[in-house]
Amino acid sequence: MKVKYLAIVLVVASSPAWAIYKCTVEGHTSFQEQPCADARTQKDVHVQYEAPKLGSAPDAPRVQDNVAALEKERMRHEAEYALRDKQAALTNFQRRCAQEVDAIAEGRNEVNSFRAQAEASAATARATSCNTQVQALQSQVDALQRKCDGMGCKAPL
Repeated sequence: MKVKYLAIVLVVASSPAWAIYKCTVEGHTSFQEQPCADARTQKDVHVQYEAPKLGSAPDAPRVQDNVAALEKERMRHEAEYALRDKQAALTNFQRRCAQEVDAIAEGRNEVNSFRAQAEASAATARATSCNTQVQALQSQVDALQRKCDGMGCKAPL
């Protein structure tokens, strides 16, 4: 049963599904899908069609080179944007940390020395936390910079 269906599919797929007729009427030649009105002027045209073989195209190496170059360019752009975004995140984080530490330090100007000590400790703890996170972000920026340099990135946008 399966062999019968396979045979039908192969017969249908192997022959073109259209016919082309060359018609000549009063010296004018035309090509059409329908038979000519006057069968005497009709000539059947058999189209020879051969499916292209995969991987045999003469332009395949050039196309593959173009694809590889485009992929390299895409990766370079991604690296540039990742570096730019990480540098912006680092700058914004440093700015926000500085503002937080300054806000805590401004609160120490009160007369109560116990509260001033607590706020000084909070400012020191926050500054330490900020520095740790800044170092982590900076190492990420450095890694992205090395990757970008290896790909020939342009200066961050």
